[in-house]
Amino acid sequence: MPIDDLKESIIQFLAAKGQEYQSEIIRPAISDLALNNLWGSSGMERYGMTLTYQEIEDAIEGIKVGFSACQIISPNKNYHFDDRAFFSLLFVQIEPVLRNIIGNMKPEEFGYDKITAKEIGPGLEERREMIRETAQEILALEQGKATVISKLESLGENAKNLLNSAKTSAG
Repeated sequence: MPIDDLKESIIQFLAAKGQEYQSEIIRPAISDLALNNLWGSSGMERYGMTLTYQEIEDAIEGIKVGFSACQIISPNKNYHFDDRAFFSLLFVQIEPVLRNIIGNMKPEEFGYDKITAKEIGPGLEERREMIRETAQEILALEQGKATVISKLESLGENAKNLLNSAKTSAG
C-alpha cells in the first residue's frame, strides 16, 4: 500500500474507533450523568432520576461536590485519567463534538420518558431570569421593610415624646 494510503487508512481507522468510542462509552456516560447514574453524582436517593435544575446549577457553581469526578470520557472510574484535566485544556476544541453527540441523543437517554411535561418546567435561562427577578423583588421588599421600620421607629419616638410632653404638662 502506498504511504499516503497507509496514512489515510490510519486516520480513517482512528476516526472509526473514535466514533465507536462515542457510541459505546461517551454517549452512555452522558446519559448516566443526566440520570444521576454516574460515579460521583448526587447519591442513592436520586440515582436513576433526571437531574433537576437545582442539582445542575449546584454542580455548575461547584456547590455540589458529588459531581467533582464528571468522568464522561473515561467513565470507568479510572483514577489514572481525570476527565477534568482533559476538559480544562481541550474543552473549546471538543465542545462541538460533545454538542453533536448530545444533540443526536434521544430524550429517553436523558430520562425524559420517565417524567411528565409538568415536571420539566421552564428552561435554564428562563429559570435564571426568574431567579434574578425574584432576587430583585426580594431586595425591593427588604428596602421597603427597612423604610417601614424606620418610619415605625420614628413614629414610636414621636409617640414617646408626646407622652412625655403630656406627662410634663399634666404634672
